[in-house]
Amino acid sequence: IFSFRFLFFSSYDSLNYYCTFTPSSPSMSRVAATVVGAAARVGSTLTAAETVVKRGAIMNSNGLPRYGQGVPTRYVGAVPWHRNAHPSMRNLPTTLRTFNPSCPGNRFRIQLNKAVCWKYRPIPWLATGYASTGGRNHSGRTTARHRGGGNKILTLTVNYQYKAAEIPKKLLAYQYAARRSGWLALVYYANGIFAYHPLVDGLKLGEYVFSTPETIIAGIPKLGEWRRLRDVPAGQMVCNVEFNQGQGGRLARAAGTSCVVLANKPFAEEKGLVPLLLPSKEVRLLHKDCWCTIGRIGCPDHMYEVLGTSGRKRRMGRRPRARGTAMEPRSHPHGGGKGGDNKRACGSIPHTGFWSIYWKEWNKFKKSRSWKKDSWKFIMRRSIDSKNLDKTQLQSWTKIPYTKQDVH
Repeated sequence: IFSFRFLFFSSYDSLNYYCTFTPSSPSMSRVAATVVGAAARVGSTLTAAETVVKRGAIMNSNGLPRYGQGVPTRYVGAVPWHRNAHPSMRNLPTTLRTFNPSCPGNRFRIQLNKAVCWKYRPIPWLATGYASTGGRNHSGRTTARHRGGGNKILTLTVNYQYKAAEIPKKLLAYQYAARRSGWLALVYYANGIFAYHPLVDGLKLGEYVFSTPETIIAGIPKLGEWRRLRDVPAGQMVCNVEFNQGQGGRLARAAGTSCVVLANKPFAEEKGLVPLLLPSKEVRLLHKDCWCTIGRIGCPDHMYEVLGTSGRKRRMGRRPRARGTAMEPRSHPHGGGKGGDNKRACGSIPHTGFWSIYWKEWNKFKKSRSWKKDSWKFIMRRSIDSKNLDKTQLQSWTKIPYTKQDVH
């Protein structure tokens, strides 16, 4: 359906390519126009604001503009929160936006400003639709409560692998993905492949990212660069870190998360291990040949988002949660009764079980990791032992000799 032809020069900075396509149907013509319109930027590196304004000028097979609306220029550089918003929400970061309180649900609603995101359908061969389970397993029994309904979504295939590191890649767009905390990066490989990667905070549209230079410059990491842990200086933030060699990124993949490479010590360096401070404040040793990405995952302001209404939660596939005191006796230990002071309210009677408040309080301080695991030798300090430590104490680590008594 498509036939891409690319022209490369000696310098990656002056990489230019042009695309020709022959659509076989009107629907594929729209897909072709969307993909080619994003990729065919000959010899120019666009900034985020320029791309937002120029994204409407996507041409069809006849060379005429197809989607002429694009993103209104009033959103570029404008203040994202509404002037009538609640005073407590007027000092938010510029990546967030609020809404006019035309209804109670919008009064405290906060969401990320998606004006710079990709406005069209995702790449067809990288999007898959899955049927909703409704919280049921293969036999039809409810294994996850309060789930069901919701909008149909397309699940995007994300590439967490560190393959083809020597091929230059260009960031084409920021892709919003449903039911993900962070956005994705639509990346175009120089050999003609499109892929979605976790978006690194601070990357600009049109930059060449997710590749490894031929010669590693010690101590000067570049944002969005792929490196092995042995080539990362101490104190550098990394994300999408491999847990085992060749496994692909497993650690620090949520929005705004990152790991910190700590200063190594002789006994760990002799074994080819590198200490890493995980987002849970645990210090763990990983192999020096594990890959990582320089920087942290994008959308760090996701933590400030407020849904505002229960309807948005229903559209995400989450159903209401009934209180235990409102149930009948056979449905919950707190159910039954005639109400009033004699009702068995939560916490009035010490129940046992996973739903008990006493059980939850005990699990906060209970060490439940099995002492039989061989990976204890790679854990220098557990997250439970990192509480009440300042930033300097977190990055200065020593091996804690855990025993069987310490685990239970």
